[in-house]
Amino acid sequence: MTVGAAGTRRVASLALGRVGSRVVSSLMLGVSLLLIARGTTVDGFGHFMTAYTVGIIVGLAVGFGAPTRILQIGVRDSELAGGLFAVHTFLVTVVSVIACVTVAISGAGTVVLVGVVFAIGDTVQNYAQAHLTARDRQWAANLLVLSHRLPPVVAVAASIAISGRVDYDILIVAYTVPVALGVFAPIADASRAAWRRRHDAFRGSSGYWVYSLAAVIPQLQIPLLALVTVPEVVGEFSLATRVIGPITLLTASLSAVLVPELARRADDPADFAALYRFSMRISAAYLGVVVVAAWPAAMLVVGAAGAQYADAVGLVFATVVAAGIAAFGQAANSVLLAVGKASLSASAIIAGAVVGLSVLLVCGTMLNGGWLWVAPVLTQVTTMVMLVRFARPVVRAPREPSTEVMS
Repeated sequence: MTVGAAGTRRVASLALGRVGSRVVSSLMLGVSLLLIARGTTVDGFGHFMTAYTVGIIVGLAVGFGAPTRILQIGVRDSELAGGLFAVHTFLVTVVSVIACVTVAISGAGTVVLVGVVFAIGDTVQNYAQAHLTARDRQWAANLLVLSHRLPPVVAVAASIAISGRVDYDILIVAYTVPVALGVFAPIADASRAAWRRRHDAFRGSSGYWVYSLAAVIPQLQIPLLALVTVPEVVGEFSLATRVIGPITLLTASLSAVLVPELARRADDPADFAALYRFSMRISAAYLGVVVVAAWPAAMLVVGAAGAQYADAVGLVFATVVAAGIAAFGQAANSVLLAVGKASLSASAIIAGAVVGLSVLLVCGTMLNGGWLWVAPVLTQVTTMVMLVRFARPVVRAPREPSTEVMS
């Protein structure tokens, strides 16, 4: 297989297909959350989102990095791919049952249970979409991305149209549909032999597990800032960090497609390097577009948010630029994930997050919230530089996946 015109067209078309499905899916998610927020109390929505956030973190912890590892291993070993699915599904099911029973017994309320089921759906969907992508079932993966958000947005819209409020019982049913889809979509790979590979599913997963947990660290930025500065500064920083979601759509889509494509070429250094250079060119072009559009985007966001956020223009601008830098680093990150070196990716992410948290701490305690814009930029520059440095020797000599063992 060569990375000529046909190869680049394939990768580009796959990435565009995933971007398109993710854009539509993200819009449906945004609409559903907005309707839930409007159709319930502020307190209830807070409980809902808190339960969801905690559930996602728990899902990452028990998932042992399988949603990322399958992108690399699924192209090489169909039986082990089935083993990853079987073990991931088993662990998530056990924890989900415990969580739901605990919420029911504790009397926390239906709204909390809805948040938990929402998190379960996202957990199994994240794995299922990656599994189908790795197995080169691209259209099925894109359909799963779209169907993921459709039942909840339809249910909440119908609920509000009929009763003028959000019916939590209906939402539970709606959020259960993505759970079922996420479990059944990859089930063709879960043969009887798959469960016999359960021990192999853990071998080599430690780096991917740490990589998954590393993604949680940046979520500590806002809580840390809230401890050391005034609420107004926290509000401005929260606004800035929430507007970059659309920018990351291309990043996430390209990475999801690129990792299995690189893994398929690991035995051919020339093809591997050519695909890496192609992805770097795309990432560099995207970074350029983001930088050019960053200031107008910042003005637009602040204008839409209101005059009270007028001082946040520079911070929003820096955060958008930082998101572009993060996108540029994804090509190198994909290389490391494709050859089983997720621990190196994790170390780069952790290093960048520590730098960012340190800058926030200094800015909040010593500078009264000034110079906050430095934090997101330094975070992503640190991460990107380390990723590119780690990727260089791998690109020159791709190797078979490492055999990191879960401890």
